[in-house]
Amino acid sequence: MPRLTKDPDHYDEPSKARRVPKYTVKEETTRSRSKQQESRLAKIYKGRTTINSGATFGENDVVTDILEVEAKTTAKMSFSINAKDLKKLMDKSPAGKIPVFEVCFEKLGKSFTIIQQEDFRQLIQIINESNH
Repeated sequence: MPRLTKDPDHYDEPSKARRVPKYTVKEETTRSRSKQQESRLAKIYKGRTTINSGATFGENDVVTDILEVEAKTTAKMSFSINAKDLKKLMDKSPAGKIPVFEVCFEKLGKSFTIIQQEDFRQLIQIINESNH
C-alpha cells in the first residue's frame, strides 16, 4: 500500500503521484451551498431571502410579490420529494402567491422548478395572450 511522503500531494510510488487525501480537501457545507442558491434565486426572481430559512416555521426560503420559493440543493444525482413537502410549501404560502419548489442538481448544473398545474396553466395563458 502506498504511503504519503512529507509532501501530502505526492506518494512514494511514482505511479500513484498527485493523489490528495480526502481529509485535506475542504468542501463547502450544505448550509453554505443552500445560502448561495437562495441568494441567487432572490436575485433572479427579484425577491428577498428570509432570515434563518428552513429553521423557522411560516416562511419559505425566498419571497417575492408573487412567489413563495422553497429552495433545495443536492450534490447527488437524485432528490426525493413527497406530497408532504409540497403540502407544507402550499400551507406556508399566503393566498395569491404561487408556491414554487426549486431543486438544484449541482452535478448537472441545472435547476428544476415544480409548481402546481393550475399555476402553470395560468402562466401559459398569460404568455399566449401577450403573444397575440
